Amino acid sequence: MSNHLERFEKQLLIEFIMQADGPIVIRSSEPTLLNPILPNTTFLQGQKDEEHNTTYVIPGSSIKGVFRHYMEPTEGSYDDLFGGIRKKGRISFYDAYADLDTVKWRTKHTTEINSYTQGAREGTLNSVQMIERGDFQEVIRITNPLWKEIMSLKRAISAMNEGMIRIGGKQSTGFGCMKIRNITYTLTTYTEELQEQILYKGMHLEELQKAFHKRR
Repeated sequence: MSNHLERFEKQLLIEFIMQADGPIVIRSSEPTLLNPILPNTTFLQGQKDEEHNTTYVIPGSSIKGVFRHYMEPTEGSYDDLFGGIRKKGRISFYDAYADLDTVKWRTKHTTEINSYTQGAREGTLNSVQMIERGDFQEVIRITNPLWKEIMSLKRAISAMNEGMIRIGGKQSTGFGCMKIRNITYTLTTYTEELQEQILYKGMHLEELQKAFHKRR
């Protein structure tokens, strides 16, 4: 059986900024009990470069999950693109790191309500760190893309911009909305010797389509 990645012909990078449009929550698993200054739940952080600079991050696996959840009911099965139990996918979603200069966050305090007294239940005060504004840089990489896959991803990105795809927790209470801007496409083709040639880099789908169908 031949591997569907055996012939490495094209690679497409889709880069864009996801801007938090209201509160988003990506829970960190780091314990905070020993530091009374920190909220009970903090926003996930990660190292974005080799200099170990730390910033807020949305895991690529989370972004991949919401895209697949949106695309498959409307577009049909995408196992060949996203992968399955016995098949490696052709698409990768990078971790999206925040530009700290753009981030505005706050801590929300919540408590459980006693159903009998309708007052606050003792000992249930909880605090959650959330980001209300901030730019997150995202990159999607597709190996040997099909044009219909590119168009499906474009529709999914538009759905995120319209609030139909949301990120993180508390989505039922209106959290997780993102606005999308600065979308760029970079299409690279490879020869049998894996020498690369950039066919297109820019913002326009019409030009990308011409480069995509260009004969080598």
